[in-house]
Amino acid sequence: MLTDKRIMLVENDQDFSYLLYTLFTQEYFSVLPVFNSGEIIDRCLEFQPQLICLNLDLYADHLDQLALVSALHVPIVAYSVDDIDSAALSTVTEFFQKPFDFYAFLTHVDRLMTLPVA
Repeated sequence: MLTDKRIMLVENDQDFSYLLYTLFTQEYFSVLPVFNSGEIIDRCLEFQPQLICLNLDLYADHLDQLALVSALHVPIVAYSVDDIDSAALSTVTEFFQKPFDFYAFLTHVDRLMTLPVA
């Protein structure tokens, strides 16, 4: 049973994407996996997610694209294996350093999904 809680998952590693997809769908979220960061704006406009979960490493050299994504006023939960500079962190709602605790991650995602839209 899926709900109207929609998450866009932007991750180029198919194994990690599948892991997060499985975790999210077990929590009854509708999930749209996106493997190419260049598609995120168009897919976001089509899917209308309530939250974007993304691998911040995909935007390391494209902070302008990340700024466009944050301008959509959708909460962004980002994660990375690398240290991230403050310019990138300023565009996301929550940040997790990999490896991270999946249950803490899901708790933050669920909390953001229940917040009223600004």
